Amino acid sequence: MLKTILLLLLPVALWGQARVLLIGDSISAGYEPEVRKQLAGKAEVTRFGPVGGPTTAAIENWSKLNGKWDVIHFNWGLHDIKLNPDGTHQVPIGQYERNLRDLLTRLQSTGAKLIWATTTPVPDGKQGPMRKRGDEVAYNAVARKIMDAGGVAIDDLYSVALSRVAEIQRPNNVHYTDAGYAFLAEQVAGAILRRLPETEARLKNRLEWFQDLKFGFMMHWGAYSQMGCIESWPLVWADRKWGNPSIQTREEMTDFRKRYFALAGTFRPVAFDPRAWAAAAQDAGMKYVVFTTKHHDGFSMFDTKQTGYKAPGNITHQVFDAFRSRGFGIGAYFSKPDWHHPDYWSPETFPEDRNPNYDTLAQPEKWNRFRDFVHGQIRELVTGYGPIDILWLDGGQVRPPKQWLPKEAASGADWFVLVSDTRPVSVSSPLMHLDAGGEAGRGAN
Repeated sequence: MLKTILLLLLPVALWGQARVLLIGDSISAGYEPEVRKQLAGKAEVTRFGPVGGPTTAAIENWSKLNGKWDVIHFNWGLHDIKLNPDGTHQVPIGQYERNLRDLLTRLQSTGAKLIWATTTPVPDGKQGPMRKRGDEVAYNAVARKIMDAGGVAIDDLYSVALSRVAEIQRPNNVHYTDAGYAFLAEQVAGAILRRLPETEARLKNRLEWFQDLKFGFMMHWGAYSQMGCIESWPLVWADRKWGNPSIQTREEMTDFRKRYFALAGTFRPVAFDPRAWAAAAQDAGMKYVVFTTKHHDGFSMFDTKQTGYKAPGNITHQVFDAFRSRGFGIGAYFSKPDWHHPDYWSPETFPEDRNPNYDTLAQPEKWNRFRDFVHGQIRELVTGYGPIDILWLDGGQVRPPKQWLPKEAASGADWFVLVSDTRPVSVSSPLMHLDAGGEAGRGAN
């Protein structure tokens, strides 16, 4: 009753916003306030506790859930895997599967966009109430099978939390610190943002805009042009057969890398004329350009404040201005991996391939420094270089094929929040190409 009264007292303008429902246990209660803040002005966020807890309680209390929702972000699991005194689960996994299928049918009948959140990690050690580490993995596998079959989007909070669990989770506790809940909220808000009706309509319009352009080009250019070699790939030992066939030994590769990275000191393209490039492209009938602001070698072609390994003269700004003046769609290609950065290719170990050359799970602080560095550069690009129509985030090797790494490190949710929160409101959201898969063969870009 109180909930109904409060809703009736809300300003009329609020009803123009999307309505979002959070369903979950105390973990969702922890990140709910920060999710509200991140979605302020975009969506009204409500959490309904009575259908949280174990799946059995959700079914029992389902009739109490009323309302019309645009997006429902939901989870059940941590209560289901609680251990009874005899060592059995509060809700055995078979019953959990049946309950989850039942609840999904009920959720689908609402007509809302659905997002399943995986159950977050259970720590080792004595807890109250008791749970066993690893049970959440088994229950998540059951849930994923159901959600995949039902076409439900999955917000992998388990992987996100596990990537930084030592610093964000309370000791011997399934709950999180304030910083931990803020970290989870960023992921949740991003997953929701991508599925808001307004976002989907805007994306549809942007895709139609891009398809109508029909003809454009991507331009790779960097300090390596002084060597007359292809971009970045000659640096990779594992790819030397096609990227740098003259290299036979690790010593030769080490020497080559030194010479390659030293090219930054002599790269002075003062005579280049992007206006002539734009004119030639327009004469050819092109309507958009995607310029490499940074390739995998880490050499920034824009005036980044995150590193001194960059070209002089803010080349990206000049290129974008020249093409924008002729009405071109403007695309920023940006490499997520950075082979020059010591927190990606650590100098303590010879980099064998295009992946991080250290165990990112064993050194989360190192990996998080790199993540913050990359986010800093993305923020610079989307706030300091005028309207960006296309954001091309390349480099699936941020998630190595043989080493587990949280999907959030390479997934769209993380970048969507970053771009949505930092770009001026007057600028349309960019189209995003995102290479988020593990690398298994020759790179195309």
